[in-house]
Amino acid sequence: MIVRQKFKKGSSLVEVIVAVSIILLVLSSIYGVHVFYIKTVFSNLNKVRATFLLEEGMEAVKLVRDSDWVAFSNVPVATNRFLSFDGSSWQIVSTNTFVDSLFERKVVLTKIKRDTTSGTVGSGGGVFDDGTRKVIVTVSWKDGTATTSRSMSTYVTNFAQ
Repeated sequence: MIVRQKFKKGSSLVEVIVAVSIILLVLSSIYGVHVFYIKTVFSNLNKVRATFLLEEGMEAVKLVRDSDWVAFSNVPVATNRFLSFDGSSWQIVSTNTFVDSLFERKVVLTKIKRDTTSGTVGSGGGVFDDGTRKVIVTVSWKDGTATTSRSMSTYVTNFAQ
């Protein structure tokens, strides 16, 4: 005896739609993970570049200090200044230049007070130390819709004094 099966019309169409939906879901998940990975890689790359620019900025400030303390000590304090390299030497200038058209590097010098009894640097009392400056280098860049920045600070002295 031969048994005939009766197929419902459209059942294979439903199976195709379900299969395509599952495939699209998997592919869109893979694409989402890939996009997240690429964003993370570029974000980390910019953080590493910013760290190198911070270190370079600190070294450049020390080179400016070493070349001429009098000119260095006359740089206006508590104002944003910028670093410029002319091919042979560094200068602290008032005009902003972006590094790689992305990173903004600022330098702020501040006078410091030194305790007369202990000789330590402090924010409270004491007298201004004309042979020492606090240097803050900040690197900022646009990261998506936000601005990210990294800072580094140190004290530099007129060691030739």
